[in-house]
Amino acid sequence: MNKVILSLLSIVLLISACKNDPKGAQQMPPEATDPARSGEAYSMTLDGKKLMEWNEPAEVKAKNDADISNTRTRYLQGLNDVTRYLEYAKAYLADGHVENAISILDKAAAKFENTADVFYWRGEAKIKGRQFAEANSDFWKAAKLMETQQGYKGLVRLTGIDSILNPSLHYLNYQGMGMSYQAAGELNSADKMYEVCGDFSNNPDLWTVSYYYQYQNYARSGNETGAKEVMATVDKSKQTLPPFKPYLDALLYWKGDIAEDDLVDLDQMPHSSEEARPWLIKAYALVVKAMIEKKNDKALEYCNKILSCGYWAQYPYILAESDALRIRNIQIPKTDVIDIRGTSKPN
Repeated sequence: MNKVILSLLSIVLLISACKNDPKGAQQMPPEATDPARSGEAYSMTLDGKKLMEWNEPAEVKAKNDADISNTRTRYLQGLNDVTRYLEYAKAYLADGHVENAISILDKAAAKFENTADVFYWRGEAKIKGRQFAEANSDFWKAAKLMETQQGYKGLVRLTGIDSILNPSLHYLNYQGMGMSYQAAGELNSADKMYEVCGDFSNNPDLWTVSYYYQYQNYARSGNETGAKEVMATVDKSKQTLPPFKPYLDALLYWKGDIAEDDLVDLDQMPHSSEEARPWLIKAYALVVKAMIEKKNDKALEYCNKILSCGYWAQYPYILAESDALRIRNIQIPKTDVIDIRGTSKPN
């Protein structure tokens, strides 16, 4: 199945400003400090605004700082161990240090060019850095490297809710690729990637998450058949673990089984990334429905509410940022275009 999938993907890479320094692999990694806490930006929005530190409880900030420090020490003690690079970059990402994570993963890519995990995690970092075309390229490389690795879980341990979901790296990689297309507004390419997530779904929660993304792309791109097929699987009695119920609630809202007021309170803003996760999943469902109904003013209102929460590294936030610019007719650079006939060309 993987070979068939990969044969359908013909990627033409966009020429973009390359942030990789070929000499960088020989340089020491950045110090384990938090630039945002010094008043500097972590990253930039699609329209060039600074992305700053998001709110976290003091104990979470302390844990993140400790994780960065500890993984840095392990990294320096094991420069020939790819997992040390991955753990260090992952610790940076958890605290929003996008460019630091990319810097570490650039070094890993130069040294461990046949390790899929490196390209998956760099793709994740680049999505958070709003570098969608480069993220897409990294996910593609990871997919090629995992072509013969069935059920591969990756080299680094997933934590928190991700560990409960228990996805394969294949699943996460195609979800990331779908995200890189969707955030660039290429819904017909995004839905194909989310469909592939279904090939790697082996529990109800994985299916529910993939359906959340499939439906919004089907419905917004005019694929009524695909949208109806997803809705046919959605039912209030569907079993999901509590962390993934927000995805099911969003699907039930789109189906008409949950009212907007019962889905999410947009005025009840989150105060941590943990609180932001379910809130953003459901808040973005309002954006999707408004856009399906061609109510762009309402969709923009919802987007702006989402963007005011500050949790800019989470997928629904990134999608809301992208949608808000598109509603305002601000052009977003496109990623690479899939041509399922075996050829491709820049869009």
